[in-house]
Amino acid sequence: ANTLPQIFLKSGSKYFYSTKLMNNKETPFPFMHFLWESPDGSRVMMYLNRGGLGAFSQHRLNKKRRRLLKPGLEFEADYTIDKPEEKDVYSDEMPPVAAFMGQGDGGHGPTGREVAMLDYMVDNYNIEWITATKYFNEILEPYRDRLPVWKDELYYEFHRGTLSTQSLVKRMNRYFEWHLCCIESLVSLISLVTGENTDYVTERLGKIWKLTLLNQFHDVLPGSSIPEVYDDCYDFWDYGTSELKKIENEIWKRLFKHQQSEENSHENMNENMNERLIIFNGTGQDVKNVPVEIEYNGDEIPEYVKIRNNVRPVQLVAEDPMDLDAILLKRPNRLLFTADIPQHSFLLCELLHKNEETSDNLNPSAFIIEESDGSIGIENEMYSLKVNKKTGNIDFIYDKQLEKNVLSNKGIILKVFFDWLPDEPCWNLLPTYRELEINMDPPKSVLVTDDGSMKCTIEIKREFLNEDSESEMNATSTIIQRISLINGAPGIYIDFLIDWNSCETTFKLDVATATNAEYTISETPYGSIKRLTNPIANHDKPRWENFHHTWVDLPAKDESWGFAILNNGKYGYDANPQRIGLTVIRGPKYPAPSKEAWVHTERSRRKEKTNDKPPTHADVGQKHLINYVLLPHKGKWTDSDPDILAHAHWLNYGYASKWVPKGTMVTHLSGITTDALIKSKNPNVELSVIKDAQDGSGKIIRIVELKHQRAEDSIIFDKKLKIKKIIETDLLERDISKQKSDATKDEQGNIIKLKIELNPHEIRTFKIIQ
Repeated sequence: ANTLPQIFLKSGSKYFYSTKLMNNKETPFPFMHFLWESPDGSRVMMYLNRGGLGAFSQHRLNKKRRRLLKPGLEFEADYTIDKPEEKDVYSDEMPPVAAFMGQGDGGHGPTGREVAMLDYMVDNYNIEWITATKYFNEILEPYRDRLPVWKDELYYEFHRGTLSTQSLVKRMNRYFEWHLCCIESLVSLISLVTGENTDYVTERLGKIWKLTLLNQFHDVLPGSSIPEVYDDCYDFWDYGTSELKKIENEIWKRLFKHQQSEENSHENMNENMNERLIIFNGTGQDVKNVPVEIEYNGDEIPEYVKIRNNVRPVQLVAEDPMDLDAILLKRPNRLLFTADIPQHSFLLCELLHKNEETSDNLNPSAFIIEESDGSIGIENEMYSLKVNKKTGNIDFIYDKQLEKNVLSNKGIILKVFFDWLPDEPCWNLLPTYRELEINMDPPKSVLVTDDGSMKCTIEIKREFLNEDSESEMNATSTIIQRISLINGAPGIYIDFLIDWNSCETTFKLDVATATNAEYTISETPYGSIKRLTNPIANHDKPRWENFHHTWVDLPAKDESWGFAILNNGKYGYDANPQRIGLTVIRGPKYPAPSKEAWVHTERSRRKEKTNDKPPTHADVGQKHLINYVLLPHKGKWTDSDPDILAHAHWLNYGYASKWVPKGTMVTHLSGITTDALIKSKNPNVELSVIKDAQDGSGKIIRIVELKHQRAEDSIIFDKKLKIKKIIETDLLERDISKQKSDATKDEQGNIIKLKIELNPHEIRTFKIIQ
């Protein structure tokens, strides 16, 4: 990702060595010694070379890419520059090369054979043993001013399939990355309010984080491990989700206990018949009109929700019409309503039943449904859309704010492609897969469901069989696509419920927008990246399958509007000026275990005991839940209406909730639901993390500029938090030598405001102490 240099540098690493890009399939990376710069201006020194003895044997072949700049010249490059290695800015000087040994991409460590060969070379040639640190510090560092600067991501022209293989792995990785931050913020803020020690919770959260990071290890998260690895993953996910729920329940109980002890009077206690709910926004975004879903098993279904004296409709949404995994994916009956919640704050809601308070602006008949022989259309106050009954395609989406159909004539189409490769199919996509489209039969049914006060859905059911596969696991897949409008909430919500049995395939959702986008903007870790949809430069053309995190945007040519797509667990996409192809799911063959692996013994024992054998293809034989939101918007992505980032971060497990027990002092709960306890004032800046410090000495807050612009911001602290001291740290929570923050205190000496400046996509970390 293009933001990694800053993350490396603020974690104490000035240098980065890699062999990976030396194996690019289409074009060799233009430089071998260079400075890699992230959007905030952070630079790390980079050294690329082949692993093992290839660094020595091929160094003459790589002469063009090893050259230093001519003295006094500077040169910056990115993927839009054609053949930067051939520009007239280089001298004939080259720094010495280093070879780093280790079998299996280095992970195995040096073999005895490699060490013996190097010992021989040291004895007979101008070669010496050296550490990586010494190579960078003493050999390369003197050349820093003569190295080219690379200001882009590092794209590996291979292994593109790893962005999408193992769909559940991707979804659970996203869940833990985002929901752990939400719960950490909840724990930290309740601790700050109640004054209670939460070390016991911090240790348990730390264990879940470590398991999440373990599952990010090569080859787990890429989806290229053997199937037994994912059996272990499931155990980790089971433990992690269960433990997070326990922690959340415990911390809510501590808040309610604290609130009950604040006053002995029983006045205003929650003892009436109405159900009260408290919601916590764990994102750093002020969200407006976002959908809230709360599991509900009550006998009497509420019809309205009262939020800050405002009454909104509520709808009970039935559990999903597919037998999804009960622990990780199943969505039971749940209440649906919309809410506005400031960042890192609490919202108190009261559920109302029949014959109670109502509001004149409620509209229980929020949707218009039109059906003809050829199509079904649904409409609300924001959008009108039509689905073709013969094809199941979305032919038309009219955005009333933009006053236009945001799709081109091709609309939104499901496509399945034959994707067979003889080598490393879990790692790779067949480069010509789009030439191998497999015809899909017309849908089995297209009908309207969920026609209520809050949600209206068109459900499309399909069946698909890849007749070209010879795998024993290959069978008919069932695809249920649910396209929904939600009353008051921006966006077109698309859920896929998939019983996937299609081997050697790649399933895409092609969205043909009317933007004719010349580039896409997509989220990266703590940043964003711009990629051309019609690349011209030689190193740019191979970037035909790319990654996004929670969102990707396609701006119109005049940038007056755009079409964003949000997700909560997908990463891969391809794009051209006419459409974006979202990689929904694949079905590649699993890799074989290495010959010496213990798993051969396990498989033999399993077969003897149960006559069972592992699956042959990834993602096949499983039921999947996949969610997208289509979000047309006014303006650029940086000032979009609706706000892309706010809706994307909320969608990614950004909130927690709890029913308020009877006997809780509602008046005192209201005291923490009036505003955010800690907040950023600048909408371009996100307070992304609030958590306990690793050493237990305070709380950590992490602040990020999101819109690729320089920013000034003020972080506001509620005076009831009684913050006495703020120290800036690096990402590893070590105090930095130069403290540049500007804090304002009230009359009691409590810090109530912290003024900061940030470069584009800069990350700044502070320790706050009460």
